[in-house]
Amino acid sequence: MAEWQANLAVISEPYYVPPCGNWVGDLDDVVAVVARAGSGTPLTCLERGKGYAVAESGSIVVIGVYFSRSRPLAEFELHLDAIRAAIDRLSPKTIFVMGDFNAKHCSWGNAFTEPRGRTVEEWALQSGLTILNQGSVQTCVRARGGSVIDLSFATHAAARRVVGWRVLEEVESLSDHRQSTCARP
Repeated sequence: MAEWQANLAVISEPYYVPPCGNWVGDLDDVVAVVARAGSGTPLTCLERGKGYAVAESGSIVVIGVYFSRSRPLAEFELHLDAIRAAIDRLSPKTIFVMGDFNAKHCSWGNAFTEPRGRTVEEWALQSGLTILNQGSVQTCVRARGGSVIDLSFATHAAARRVVGWRVLEEVESLSDHRQSTCARP
């Protein structure tokens, strides 16, 4: 974060979520919203659920999301419903929703659409969110192939303020997932 001068980040499947003021983790420690230490960016926990964490920094709300591919579609739908309820409670604030959705759809750069992808597309429309992912650069790259499953969404007003969203292909993340970035909203 320091190298890229990023003040906020979402980390899916962290090794550890430390109990400190610049980290807000979900109830299962599978996703966290992080403020860069020493950046002067205060981070307030607004809500924690299973597979999602909601944090506020200044006028921006960030919802970090992770949902395992091995869990059934019905659970995924309930997971998205809980996140939509959080969005509804926080509206009309500037909201960003980011993380590993494990859902493929042609709209965000995959070669095909699967049921989870259709579910996320419908959920985003119902939640008043705009997809920020641009192009078809894979966010997850494995030996068997890659996909775009790490997604960034924003409320419509927030999305208009985002500049230069992209996947950082040239950065080693020490993971099979690539980082993405955008200019400060």
